Amino acid sequence: MGHHVMTVGGRSAASSDSSLRPQTVEGSRRRGGCMFQRVHQVWATWPGRLIIILSTLLVLVGLCLAYRYPTTAWVGLGLAGVGGLTLLLVFRQAWTTRPGLLIILSTLLVVGGLWLAYRDPKATWVGLGLAGVGGLTLLIGCLIVFPSAFAGPPPQERDTSRLQLENEIRTTLLQALLGVVVLLGAVSGWQQFVGTSQELKISRNTQITEQLSTATGQLGSEEVEVRLGAIYTLDRLLRTAEGPDGQHDSFTVYNLLADYIKARSPWPVRPPDEDEQRRRIDRYLPLEIQSLRKRSPDVQLALTVVGHREKQKRLPYGLEFTPFLTDTDLRGVTLSGLELQSADLRGAHLDYADTRVPVKEGVQTKQSDLSGADLRDASLRCANLEGTDLTGAKLQRADLRDAILTGYEDNQHPATLKDAKLTDASTTRRRSGRTTSYHRPR
Repeated sequence: MGHHVMTVGGRSAASSDSSLRPQTVEGSRRRGGCMFQRVHQVWATWPGRLIIILSTLLVLVGLCLAYRYPTTAWVGLGLAGVGGLTLLLVFRQAWTTRPGLLIILSTLLVVGGLWLAYRDPKATWVGLGLAGVGGLTLLIGCLIVFPSAFAGPPPQERDTSRLQLENEIRTTLLQALLGVVVLLGAVSGWQQFVGTSQELKISRNTQITEQLSTATGQLGSEEVEVRLGAIYTLDRLLRTAEGPDGQHDSFTVYNLLADYIKARSPWPVRPPDEDEQRRRIDRYLPLEIQSLRKRSPDVQLALTVVGHREKQKRLPYGLEFTPFLTDTDLRGVTLSGLELQSADLRGAHLDYADTRVPVKEGVQTKQSDLSGADLRDASLRCANLEGTDLTGAKLQRADLRDAILTGYEDNQHPATLKDAKLTDASTTRRRSGRTTSYHRPR
């Protein structure tokens, strides 16, 4: 009888276990199946929707801040952590299911792996491996686990409509996963593009620095051909300058060339160097005096670059370049078409300077611009300044004997000629279409 009772008890226990197991499995399936419904219930209320949106934005902003400012990455990660914790609390019932936990763990693996690969180059492969495991887990979940969980509890009998619903959910999840992968690929491509652009910018800046340094060294060469090549290189750097850095480099180059002119061709005249002796240059012969291009072609070229009409466009906004060329030997200089407005030419010797522009048929040429230039105590003997803009120029005590000063002036800002020497000078000016004689203020 006892054995029978035990048998009966055993059967009864087995029967009890078998009767409880389907309920447990069914309850688990229902909990998993209700995951999507619970998320939907939270989203249906406006407070829940507001909390979800704000928490998601907090996560995204925190991650962007951590990426944009690596030195204070902990602030961004803290914000992202607060947003993520809020989402977990809102969907705590949904995340306690197996599909929910699978989503959380897989997402953490992917995000953590990518972050590790980005932050630590030495752990790139480890981070990519973790991200790959998380992505593979999400893929398996989208194929097997999540469709049945989102479709709800399974029916007692086989239902073709449920299989169709699971296939539709599976397709939607795979499309969403594919969209995330494409988005990550686009972000990665953009990062590579930005990195390549920065590398090209750094390489270009390095190249410009090397060229500028080389050209600066070549300006001190004893051979005029080397100095000319250096000036042409600096002119090319000016013409190809881009961006704020290029504009500041242009300002540096202009000041460098102005200092070069002042150092290379000072007044009083310096003794001839080895290169000038090799070229048999005599600074006191009339032909040498009347042509700076023949006497010092490098100085003439440097002044042509400094007086280029486009130089102000190459400089930073609000920054003006004023050539400082006091006490320089510029006898026989060619100023055709150059802009030297507001230039400091005090005590400079511009004897035999020529500003005439060759007239070509069908080509419009502009005259030289010396408006606002400081030419006090300068020597302009026999200089041909015909058509030169002398508006506001200061010519006090300047030597203008035998000079041609037929220039354009503004009625309100005439050139100042106080105490200037005007012996045999052609002193007429064009004002508003009329020709008027200069007068010497007393």
